[in-house]
Amino acid sequence: MTAQPQDVCNITPSEVAVTVHDGNTHVQFISVTQSQLVPGREFQFQDGLGCFGIAHNQGNLFITFNDSLYKYSMSEKLVCKLYKDIGHKGKNNGGVIFVF
Repeated sequence: MTAQPQDVCNITPSEVAVTVHDGNTHVQFISVTQSQLVPGREFQFQDGLGCFGIAHNQGNLFITFNDSLYKYSMSEKLVCKLYKDIGHKGKNNGGVIFVF
């Protein structure tokens, strides 16, 4: 990886998704093939917000940004915005924790 990872979640027994913020925000998919870590596709975000947390559930990715939570399909399509903290504009309050 070219930048520090922020969070990681399991997609399959041999694949993970990692949130990375290096000036640009993206999700990097990494697979294990023959005991080697193999970088896969990248999921880029255009909004410039920091991408921090990630979870996978029932074929969807739940991604936390500075003050919001979004649901994306595995084909990188935005499904919906689930939460936005309008009471603390401009502050990173440590993210949002969800348990599935």
